Amino acid sequence: MVNRGFRGVGPEVALSRPVGALPVLRHPTTVCIVPLLRIMIPPDVTGQVVAMVSAEPSCTTVVVSPGVAVHPASGDLVECEVGRDAVDELVDAIAGVPGALVSLGDTTTLLGGSGTQVRRGDAVVWTQVADMLDRSSRLTYLYVAVISIAGAIAAVGILEDLFLLIIAAMALSPDYFPLIAGSLALVRRDRAALVRSLWVLTAGFAAAAVAGWLLTEALLRTGVVQYPGLDPDRAVALFVASPNWVSVVVACLAGVAGALSVTILDNRALVGVFVSITTIPAAAGIGVALALRAWGDLAGSAGQLGINVACLYVTGAITLWVQRVYWSRRAPGVAHPLDRHVPSSDSRPSL
Repeated sequence: MVNRGFRGVGPEVALSRPVGALPVLRHPTTVCIVPLLRIMIPPDVTGQVVAMVSAEPSCTTVVVSPGVAVHPASGDLVECEVGRDAVDELVDAIAGVPGALVSLGDTTTLLGGSGTQVRRGDAVVWTQVADMLDRSSRLTYLYVAVISIAGAIAAVGILEDLFLLIIAAMALSPDYFPLIAGSLALVRRDRAALVRSLWVLTAGFAAAAVAGWLLTEALLRTGVVQYPGLDPDRAVALFVASPNWVSVVVACLAGVAGALSVTILDNRALVGVFVSITTIPAAAGIGVALALRAWGDLAGSAGQLGINVACLYVTGAITLWVQRVYWSRRAPGVAHPLDRHVPSSDSRPSL
């Protein structure tokens, strides 16, 4: 019989099994997904960083590996598991240390008993949110290609009065992340990020409109479809080109849902469909109206798109701001480190 404990688990949670057998936990455990910080630092500040992360109440594990870092510079590696609501302050503090490099990941921690050390597992890690939005909201050829295809599909949906095709276009459209990135930029007062968001959206919606225009021209000139114009019997066309208070309400709700979805652990992609219901059909409607020379419909679609994007930006920003205020007030009070009075001579912890 071999008695082995899990890494990070106290002696009350152990394995009692023959070698090669499945583990049996003696006591109930709490399984938590905990942020893992990997910090590469110069040896002369290792003691200060370790003291700081160890003082954080939600910290469950600190591991120091002296001298293991070799690139881009030699140094020590510190790994620590902390609560989600402490990550942002720790990252900001450590990032100010000359030569420090911080990476963020997730690890599964098993804790005996109630697992009270890991608190607020639903807290927002703004560092992760900002990084995810930045990576997902860039203007690339793939983004332009996908949103163009979505615009073409939505154009067919408008011509054929088929909501099913509109839904397919919404599911395909990648405009969700650039929109929420703009909302976050408003909260952070990041002018460069806001301009980038507007540029990505403008280019994307222009590509969708052009794709809808070209496909509509081709379908009409070849006689594949016949479009009678905007009339009360064509619900899709009315939905796209007739902005009203209902569309404003839907756009506001979509902005709230989109902002909430990027801050939850299991990001729900279907929320992107809800956000796109207010954007990609209107962008495609501009292209369809241009092909038909229906200038009233074009103005209506453009107005619908502009109003909805503004509502998405504003309500998304308000939602993110409320969350930021909420979690900042519930933060555990991270030990603000690298206190300038801490002597640096005691650089390494005793191992």
